[in-house]
Amino acid sequence: MNVSAIPLVGLMGHTQPRMEANSNAAGVAKFFGGSALEVPFYSFVDALEWKSSNAPNEELVEWASEWQKLDLGVFTTCRLSEKIGRHRSVASLPAGLYESLQRQKAVGEVAGLFLSDTGKHLLPRDFFRIGVDFDDLKKLADRGGTVLVVGTDGARLATARAALNGRLVSVIVTDVEFARALLAG
Repeated sequence: MNVSAIPLVGLMGHTQPRMEANSNAAGVAKFFGGSALEVPFYSFVDALEWKSSNAPNEELVEWASEWQKLDLGVFTTCRLSEKIGRHRSVASLPAGLYESLQRQKAVGEVAGLFLSDTGKHLLPRDFFRIGVDFDDLKKLADRGGTVLVVGTDGARLATARAALNGRLVSVIVTDVEFARALLAG
């Protein structure tokens, strides 16, 4: 088996290894006896700061090519309010990021992509996102290569529905009640 694990979005800024993108990729690679690539960027940066600095754009282009080669993407989802509560104390996330998303009526996040209820990808104002591209993830889903793990938390129903509406999902891992609620629409 030839497994190379890569995070779908940049560093999340967590201090807990189980929630940090590069740590998760390394754990998956170790489990499958493969290798892991690390993303050397945060998932969001201030657009003005990025443009004014000597940001390593060549390196970013190289990472984008890795995301385009994906055969399988496995990700979870959470609602926006859950994301906000979890990240308020993380200093590495830009101020104003979630407020911008709330104004755009984002329902939640899937693979580092914030979505409206119709599945439209929402970009926070004034921030540059580093991660797998929305269109690349849709192409991967069209090939049957995306797995959304939602579990049984009914609070994640709107975000799972948004992922389906945005055509980002090939397979959903959940229970019967959640699936029925999702189908009931």
